[in-house]
Amino acid sequence: MSHSILRSPRLVTALAEALFGGRRPAALGVGEVVADPRAYEQAAAVDWATGAAVAVSRRCEAALGTWDESFFLYSEETERMLRAARLGFVTWFEPAAECFHHGGESGVDPSLWALQTVNKVALYRRVHGPTATVAFWAVTLVGQGARAAIGSRRARAAVRELLHAWPLSRRRNARERFLEMAGRAART
Repeated sequence: MSHSILRSPRLVTALAEALFGGRRPAALGVGEVVADPRAYEQAAAVDWATGAAVAVSRRCEAALGTWDESFFLYSEETERMLRAARLGFVTWFEPAAECFHHGGESGVDPSLWALQTVNKVALYRRVHGPTATVAFWAVTLVGQGARAAIGSRRARAAVRELLHAWPLSRRRNARERFLEMAGRAART
């Protein structure tokens, strides 16, 4: 079983992940990932869940409209579930539902890790003001910087992209941004 229930992006979550990294914030109950096994035992409303398998009612789909294409590969399902919540819908975790998702590439591919990290900041910007967004970006940058300093290739890529993607700048087309990131990764 993988942990598929997640908390909405918050500054305290980013700070815990920057300070402790890895799985410790989830184990302490302050990370983005919900690791408490009891949360996976019964159906319940959640902030959001991984988008590997999602069932959406027709009414919710009609209210949401199209997917936000400013996200590419990461955070698009998060944005959609959080937007559904703002419209009064509930994301529901159902433990009886099962699927297999061969994923985890962001855990090994530096360019995908960087894209996931930058998109997380962009998503945070959608919900919070500029001051909070800069704080979230800075905390994320410090956390990735600490891991880059001890040799993490993924964190080095994330730092490079976080510095390249000032959190208050206008977002470009997600696919173009991804191709630019991939080009930078190929040159390093």
